[in-house]
Amino acid sequence: MTEGSSWSRAVSSPFSEYHSPDDLFVDVDIDYKADDVTVENFVRVLTGKHLPGEANKKKLNSHANGNVLVYMAGHGGDGFIKFQDQEEITTSEITDVFEEMRQSGRFNELLFVVDTCQAFTLCDDLARVPNVIGIGSSLRGENSYAHHTDFTLGVTVVDQFTRELLVFLDKNMTMPGPRDGTISDFVTNVDPKVILAHPGVTDKSSYRKIHEVPMKDFFRASSISAKAKVTQEEVHYPDLAEVIATQKNSN
Repeated sequence: MTEGSSWSRAVSSPFSEYHSPDDLFVDVDIDYKADDVTVENFVRVLTGKHLPGEANKKKLNSHANGNVLVYMAGHGGDGFIKFQDQEEITTSEITDVFEEMRQSGRFNELLFVVDTCQAFTLCDDLARVPNVIGIGSSLRGENSYAHHTDFTLGVTVVDQFTRELLVFLDKNMTMPGPRDGTISDFVTNVDPKVILAHPGVTDKSSYRKIHEVPMKDFFRASSISAKAKVTQEEVHYPDLAEVIATQKNSN
């Protein structure tokens, strides 16, 4: 996601679609931003080891009977993901954090979702932590790509994999009727030809397998779902080849 899709929009408002009226920050509190987004603070939030005087709203007050979702998106590679392009956290370090959380009774089940290049490599060690399920947007040697670019701002707006997740959740969690899609339903619904990569999933250490776990156990139905939406079919988004051609012609 990025800040607004045109200069006429609020600079602090992210939109998943270029023409969408849905501000994704509606009813969302941002507790960490800018220079506060560091590996140290990420670890402190998950483990509960905050500095004295930290505001309660900046803490993850989880417990042994609750589920925790950890969703990471950004730049990464084989066995790491970057923070602010200045530091990074590795596969083993993330797994160590999850193990510390488990030992401290900070979750019942944990879903770890990563959207970055070679994302699934960050799930390589998850089998050693009970009740953790991992999903990665791409396998080792694969990239993760943006869905479309805002040429006004000169940045990508949302990644292919993350947008596929948003579409799936909208269809399976916010519509009336028995549509409780599972983690397995989501992963098998993602078309590698669309995201230009192969998503990976692991439930080796989980007592519930992915076909048994509804996505709603970790994701809350969005309050903006009832608003008018612009679908992918109604708006033409340039594919990767068109983006590259446009960039070459502009140089």
